Amino acid sequence: MEIPSHLKINNELELELFLKQQIDLDETKLINTLLSNKPEFRLSSLDINRVLDYFVRTNLEDSLNNEITRMKVYEGYEFIVRMPYLEIDNSIASVNVPIVLFKTGGSEFKTMLKLNATIGVLNEDLVLSVNSLSMGELTLDNEFIAQVMQSFPMENEFISGTTFVLKDFTQHFDQIALEFTNISFDNTDVVLEYKLEGLNNALEDIVNNPLINQDIKDKVEELLTDVNNEETINELLVLIEDLSEAERQILFDELQEAIGGLIND
Repeated sequence: MEIPSHLKINNELELELFLKQQIDLDETKLINTLLSNKPEFRLSSLDINRVLDYFVRTNLEDSLNNEITRMKVYEGYEFIVRMPYLEIDNSIASVNVPIVLFKTGGSEFKTMLKLNATIGVLNEDLVLSVNSLSMGELTLDNEFIAQVMQSFPMENEFISGTTFVLKDFTQHFDQIALEFTNISFDNTDVVLEYKLEGLNNALEDIVNNPLINQDIKDKVEELLTDVNNEETINELLVLIEDLSEAERQILFDELQEAIGGLIND
């Protein structure tokens, strides 16, 4: 996957703005976040590859024609490593590294190294830990994985052993005080869950707002007796769907304030 030039992230400011845009909550997300008490935001495969592309380019000593490095493997043969990208399929992730076995003045053989990986947060870093490596139907051993990882001419600790490190990733969310609780893959998305406390207080703010539709307030008050009651949550969602545009906007404004307070407290 080659990121088009107009989608490339070029500096730290662009990266920070891009990531903060991902947690902007529209009306549906606000409602689901508050009622499910499971706040999260998602990065699509394209989104996470834009971030990965930025970290790779930032840490490259040099690159040419989307190449990371060239290695001589046999007399007259070179092993070309191209820009890696993350592929997520059915909640399984792999860091794909296009490679070319090239004979000087002759033919070339193209294939793909697939580094099966898990994702997580270590301190403030987003890490992709390589568990296994395959090339076509061939599964390669840990020694070969280490050799491949060492072939990347990186600086700034982007490569650590058999782990890709997106250093200080979570610092980009420090201003809004997000504390991540879990990171996982879902179908083709990266899902980042964060901590949200004080749900009851947020719901009480809705109940105490005299401008909010009374049926909504009654159902929210019912929900306060059991915030995990899925039946009550679904009934509340139906009521919200039936609100007028003006009533929905009042509720939306209250939800924005409630979620903002929970995140920043």
